[in-house]
Amino acid sequence: MSNGTATGCVVAGGRLSATSAGTCIVITTRAANATNAAVSLPATIITFSAKVSIASPVSITVKFAGKTSALSAETKKALRALASKLVSGASVTITGFAKDDVALAKARAKAVANYLASFARIHVTLKSSARLAFSRVTVSSANR
Repeated sequence: MSNGTATGCVVAGGRLSATSAGTCIVITTRAANATNAAVSLPATIITFSAKVSIASPVSITVKFAGKTSALSAETKKALRALASKLVSGASVTITGFAKDDVALAKARAKAVANYLASFARIHVTLKSSARLAFSRVTVSSANR
């Protein structure tokens, strides 16, 4: 057994594995016994592919009390949980809401974006709405 382009090629418990994508070179040998001489088969090259991750949408809504953009402990906990599910470089849309107050809606979205970005490397699109009577922010991502 030897590494081709892969690293960590090993046979254990009758299974071949590698720690990276690439090729492993396997040479099978049967030991000599009382009736047969030792036999080695030609090298076999086994290719391991990289793991593929499938993106699935993620969305959460966090609520705010009154006319504030301060993040509650519960909101911070939810954002940390979301950050742990996002892949590096994920595109995230964050929409802030505050009835008749565009500045507050933007401040809420920005507060959520800044906190989330401190835990995950993401690309953020900020949006805001002052038309709906919500005191919340929605966070959505198609890349997890």
